[in-house]
Amino acid sequence: MPENKDVSEIRNVVIQVFKNWSSMNPDTNDPWYLANDKTVLFDINPMQDIGWKTQKNRLQQVFNDFEYFNMVPNKDLTVHQLGDLAWATTTWKYKIRLKDGKHFSDEGRGTFVLQRKDRKWLVVHDHISRPTT
Repeated sequence: MPENKDVSEIRNVVIQVFKNWSSMNPDTNDPWYLANDKTVLFDINPMQDIGWKTQKNRLQQVFNDFEYFNMVPNKDLTVHQLGDLAWATTTWKYKIRLKDGKHFSDEGRGTFVLQRKDRKWLVVHDHISRPTT
């Protein structure tokens, strides 16, 4: 059975968010995140940012040390929708090359909560984590 239009749009938002992170320019995700100072976003380090602007500014500092970054959702991206609310879950992989030449790769998991506002799906919360080994 084909996905309904909203589920397809939500899936595309999450995929676009990953592509935009890979651009190493946090501003590219402005259209997809709720821009307020109360949005709680969970990340690997630090554990949380309060407000989209806070996360955006912190990530720009992180990306300043990167020469290359690629973060890709796996094929297990799943979307659930209830009216104007939705959540998406996925595992992902990333590769990093720092300006000092060091390379890293890893995988993790993510959950995105979205809300439809003015006919557009926006991320109102995300939770990105890696398993500890």
